[in-house]
Amino acid sequence: MLTRREFLKIAALSVALSDFPAIASQNNHNGRIKITVVGDVTLGFNFPPPQMKDLDYPFERVREIFHAADLSFANLEGALTTRGVRLPKRFNFRGDSKYAACLRISGMDVVSLANNHTMDFGYVGLQDTIDALKSQGISYTGAGRNEQEARKPAIIVNDRKIGFLAYSEIGPYSVFAAPNKPGAARIDLRHVAEDVEKLKEQADFVLVSYHWGIEGKNYPTERQKTIGRETINAGADVVLGHHPHVLQGIEEYKSGLIAYSLGNFCFGGNSNPSDKDSIILRIYLNGRSVQDYDAVPVKITSREAPFQPRPLEGREAKRVLERLQRYSKGI
Repeated sequence: MLTRREFLKIAALSVALSDFPAIASQNNHNGRIKITVVGDVTLGFNFPPPQMKDLDYPFERVREIFHAADLSFANLEGALTTRGVRLPKRFNFRGDSKYAACLRISGMDVVSLANNHTMDFGYVGLQDTIDALKSQGISYTGAGRNEQEARKPAIIVNDRKIGFLAYSEIGPYSVFAAPNKPGAARIDLRHVAEDVEKLKEQADFVLVSYHWGIEGKNYPTERQKTIGRETINAGADVVLGHHPHVLQGIEEYKSGLIAYSLGNFCFGGNSNPSDKDSIILRIYLNGRSVQDYDAVPVKITSREAPFQPRPLEGREAKRVLERLQRYSKGI
């Protein structure tokens, strides 16, 4: 694991040294498992833009980064369906089921459905989303026909078994699963500890995704920090956060890693966000622990290429990395 001092020192060197400017160590990553993770992906609402001519469009400029990894993860916000009854709320996200192929083409392997938009078009919308993901060979976790299904992990078999769990604390209440009700898994640290313990018996590494925090805030709440650290204490290796729609810091805690908010990525929920900075976080696993990580800075959307993240270079990359350093140091 990198120490905080090494993390900050290496960041200053990375813009010149990396093919994709990143907060990165210069270690040789051969033989390790490399996981790429990103934040909020919404393939609906304002998506697709007129510029989109084929299903390759959304991740065209970052596809090579995903394909270079052993597996990739995102938070999928919104239903992939043309059916269902709109849940009464301010924003409802829905895209055609065919857009699941955008994820497959990009190299995405697993997504979280534990968020406040997964039930935007009811159980029919959730089931269509699950069916669309399955049709493209994409695993999911964090939602289902009932609480038991929503808490079921996704296990990806690579050189080793990588397990994912996902939970949300962002409402409304109607989005959450219950023993006899479909929906998203709700954050309950007792359940999380039970689920992590069970998953550790089946998988070599455990990653837990949380939909939490306050929109627009670049620093985690005390509750986020408590939940994140208790999740590592329970045996998880990595905690991945989203919902604030902006970047928050990365914390090394004990032998684990907590990314409090990965920001937006391909986010059709906002055609022109004021903050267009984000990252692709790359995590390197070896033995029984996280050994390293780096961050590829990206711009998530632009006038000429809406909802198409692209890696940043030079001064723009350095600026985003400095923001991430500042947020990480402030935790």
